Amino acid sequence: MVTFDLNGQDTSYSGPPDRSLLTVLREEFDLTAAKPSCEIGVCGACSVLVDGELVSSCCLLIGQLDGRAVQTLEGMLEEPQMCDLRRAFAEHGGFQCGFCTPGHLVAAYWRLRNGRETEDVDNLCRCTGYYGIRRAIEAVASCR
Repeated sequence: MVTFDLNGQDTSYSGPPDRSLLTVLREEFDLTAAKPSCEIGVCGACSVLVDGELVSSCCLLIGQLDGRAVQTLEGMLEEPQMCDLRRAFAEHGGFQCGFCTPGHLVAAYWRLRNGRETEDVDNLCRCTGYYGIRRAIEAVASCR
């Protein structure tokens, strides 16, 4: 049994410990913002926070999370900075098809919380040129 904090709630999982965090989030907890894409931790579509650090949930096994804290986009939606990011992404064209947007939002939220808003966007997107994403993050950073 793996016991961990999931979006502020004590949670347990009793299935196989070798399943990816991404799979467990989506299939066991119906948290679908993190998306399967590259499955090797490169694209960022499955980004979540574990103990406050940005991670690719496709690369972590659920058995590695005992006693840790996991925060998904669903758990941050009402936080003021995330509300600002969501609004800025819409205003500045920070998405097109929307598939990778949850991962971009989680990564942007983490970068802003850690003073790294000027870093290049690490997450991959096949639909946009990243300018709208950068403008959205810069807009939120300038309001702090």
